[in-house]
Amino acid sequence: MRRIGLAVILAVDLTLVPLAAEAQTRKVPRLCFVTFDPGTPEAPSPRFAGFFQGLRELGYVQGQSIAIEYLVGDSRAERFSELAAQCVRDKVDIIAVTTTPAAHAVKRATTTTPTVMVALGDPVGGDGPRGEPATPRRKSHRHVPDDLGPGGETA
Repeated sequence: MRRIGLAVILAVDLTLVPLAAEAQTRKVPRLCFVTFDPGTPEAPSPRFAGFFQGLRELGYVQGQSIAIEYLVGDSRAERFSELAAQCVRDKVDIIAVTTTPAAHAVKRATTTTPTVMVALGDPVGGDGPRGEPATPRRKSHRHVPDDLGPGGETA
């Protein structure tokens, strides 16, 4: 009986040791949040409370399952280049921006870090950071109605 108990303890131990090691080395994702609005991840600007609540609902808790750097431009658009460079230097996993100037600064600073645009106007048109679509519409000789829905149906 002692041998069976010892075998079970050994089997459980051999199973849990790699899991414990993995838990210790698991990388916590890092998000860089760049905005004009003062705040912190725990007490963000009211305009972005929903964004941070959504992260919590998905299981991302500041200091536990995600590290959030909340960087503020102090109402000066020229600061965004410096903040974008800081995000790149810190090697964050994703950048969230809340203004067009911040989005432009991040676009200039990196082409490899994924960027989320929170509460921006039109990121494609005008002077938006997205620029032209990757595959522009081809000119067609047939008439395509402007009011097509997402599945191609007429609205």
